[in-house]
Amino acid sequence: MRMLQKYLVLVLILISTNSFAGEPTPPFNAVQRMFSAMSAFDYPGIRAATTDDFHILEAGEIGDADILINAVKSAENRYKDKGTFSRRNFFSVIRTETKKDVVWVSYWNKAVYTSAEGEGRDVIWLESAVMLKVNDEWKVQLLHSTPLGPTQKLPDDVVLEEYTD
Repeated sequence: MRMLQKYLVLVLILISTNSFAGEPTPPFNAVQRMFSAMSAFDYPGIRAATTDDFHILEAGEIGDADILINAVKSAENRYKDKGTFSRRNFFSVIRTETKKDVVWVSYWNKAVYTSAEGEGRDVIWLESAVMLKVNDEWKVQLLHSTPLGPTQKLPDDVVLEEYTD
């Protein structure tokens, strides 16, 4: 009887593990991967998380993946002489809408920047993104980003979760 129980437990573990294997990642994970790649100065990672026709609207400016990558490279060049620099990413999804292979999401985004000297600053954005499923993988096609001004605060009821990969 004990052998049968062990066998059933093993089968259940294998079935539950395999039921999640190969499942597509949630669409919002494409946004998280993109910001994680930006934080790591991983330019191929930024391209991998975005569509070929990626479009970004931020603080009144219009861009594409090349412009985004050049902005990240500029930040990397500014900080690499100063030693260690880190950016931690926090998100809180407000709303998600799905229509087959297209998803849009609105969310709060907070970056915590820390310099080699331990100095830090937080930047908060209210953002929306459109993701497309491309070859069974979600990718960011459009990102619209509005930074909060110096007098604006994150609403008290927003709970941010850190994304790490």
